[in-house]
Amino acid sequence: MKIAGCIFRKSEIREYTKTTFLAHYKKREFYITSNQGYGKAKEPGKTRFYLSVMGDDGIYDVDYYDDFNNIEEAIEEALKGACLNKEE
Repeated sequence: MKIAGCIFRKSEIREYTKTTFLAHYKKREFYITSNQGYGKAKEPGKTRFYLSVMGDDGIYDVDYYDDFNNIEEAIEEALKGACLNKEE
């Protein structure tokens, strides 16, 4: 799967639905979900996602929530926050 110029191997993607993305990429664990408990999105039509990117060393690169149109946008933002996006 290719998002923001980054290719996630299918064997490293454990869950990918409209509400949750769980994968391992470049020694980092990506966990993005709309089941987050931080309330509803501020704008109608958007969904609030929790973004978490943690390295194998246990240090968080990304750990916050924000509103996005879909999970793909949330994944792109997580990649950008972890300085792994290839596209500008």
